[in-house]
Formats: sequence, structure tokens, C-alpha cells
Amino acid sequence: MSKRIAVFEDDEDIRYLIELMVEQAGFVVTSFESGVDFEDNLGELGFDAVITDYNLGTGPDGYEIALHVTFNLEVPCLLHTGYPEEDWPEHFKSGALGENVTVSEKEIGLLEVEDFLSKLS
Repeated sequence: MSKRIAVFEDDEDIRYLIELMVEQAGFVVTSFESGVDFEDNLGELGFDAVITDYNLGTGPDGYEIALHVTFNLEVPCLLHTGYPEEDWPEHFKSGALGENVTVSEKEIGLLEVEDFLSKLS
């Protein structure tokens, strides 16, 4: 059975690219455009991994999703952001998210998505 990946991304174009990458890597993808969907769906649907943007507009942000994923569901999470690394909040750099969370800049994010997916296979 294929692994299930949840994608949280408010930018439709980026969400579409990530969906394609996830599907081409042989995973089943379910996408959400805001953090509002997170509380209703994440734990209930049994995802094997999560890819989330940091800024999701309404509802929980990517940081809150990553915290829940790493400490409650114990599945890998890729948290990507449009902020350059030097502008990341301290909790991104301090390891507060745990070892199951990878943080990346969106500009190099597609390479990070490929790498993240390859580790799940």
C-alpha cells in the first residue's frame, strides 16, 4: 500500500507542483490550502508524512502543524518557508521542532521535497 502524504500549501501553483512530485514519487497525496483543514483531518486520516508551508493564511500555521506532527503523530514533516534562513524564527534553528521536522526555504524547496520523499520510500 502506498504511503499517504498530506500537503498544506496556500499558494495554488506551489501546491500543484508539490502534488505532482508526490504522485510521481509513488505516494498518495491529499492537499489542503489552509491550516483550518488541519485540525479536522490530520490525525483522523492517518498520514505517513506531512509537507507544509509556514504561512497558511487562516487557522494554524505550518509551525503549529509541524509541532503536532512531530510530537503527537510521530511522522516526518517538511516545513518550508519563503523567509530566508537568516530571518527564520529562533525556534526553527534551535531544534525545538524535533528531529522528524526538516525546515527549508521555498526557493530551494522543490529539491528539498525530492530529498524528503526519497527518504520515505
